[in-house]
Amino acid sequence: MLIQSLFQIPMVWDEWYPVAVADHLKKTENWDKNEQARLRRVAKGKQKAGGKDGKPVPKPAPMRMHADDADVFLKLSAALKIVMARSIDVADLPRAQQLLQDYLLGFLRVRLRFVSHMLLHL
Repeated sequence: MLIQSLFQIPMVWDEWYPVAVADHLKKTENWDKNEQARLRRVAKGKQKAGGKDGKPVPKPAPMRMHADDADVFLKLSAALKIVMARSIDVADLPRAQQLLQDYLLGFLRVRLRFVSHMLLHL
């Protein structure tokens, strides 16, 4: 059962991530087209329909999730499983420490604004 649950996050991620990338690319392409049209209107001195002043719309933000987030999250989850157990085997502590170090390095490498739900509970 534990093995099955460990593989569910990467499988869901493999399914979701390409869809999210394609969605973000589509939004960015639409934004580029709209921005080019806005710049042409501004250059001609025309306003947008409805009397709007033609201010730029913010570019779509990059996806909040990164391809490596699932691996980083699993390292944190494995470390927390060790340190938050009812009883801790001292022999498991070096593994937990290594997992936490790997998580923090991955967290910093992937992006600083990644907020883990598990950390909020701690």
